[in-house]
Amino acid sequence: MNAKVHRPATVATRDAGRPATLRGYAGRAPALRAPALLAPALLAAALLAPALLAPAVLEAGTPGPAADPRDSGLSTAWLVFGFAAQGVFGLRFLLQWIASERAKESVVPRGFWVLSLVGGVALFFYFLRRGDPVGMAGQIFGVLVYSRNLYLLEQKNRRSR
Repeated sequence: MNAKVHRPATVATRDAGRPATLRGYAGRAPALRAPALLAPALLAAALLAPALLAPAVLEAGTPGPAADPRDSGLSTAWLVFGFAAQGVFGLRFLLQWIASERAKESVVPRGFWVLSLVGGVALFFYFLRRGDPVGMAGQIFGVLVYSRNLYLLEQKNRRSR
């Protein structure tokens, strides 16, 4: 039985000599649809709702999250640092999504690994300051993986020169 095999379109001539991670970058940004824009807002609301509602629900003296994050012993500067680190770490997914949409295939650009490394190191120091061994362990393993992937990409680029 002869079934037709779907073959993706070949990359345009302008992209022929470019690495796979950069193909398709000359095109326009992908069109975002309303559900794609709404999903992060709904996720943020779901994650923040318990923290926002906790002070009103918990009785005085009941164990639970601190009403004010600064009561955890962290200064406002450290909280801002932690949110910024998480923001950098989260941007990697947006970068990878846009790169894949432009290339019309799943790609992992070098910037994904750079943002992962920078965000992971920053989060490691944030968790270190908090004294959170679970967070530190999670980030240190990731940092090793991100570093290794950047090293492998650099080796590949050197061989292709």
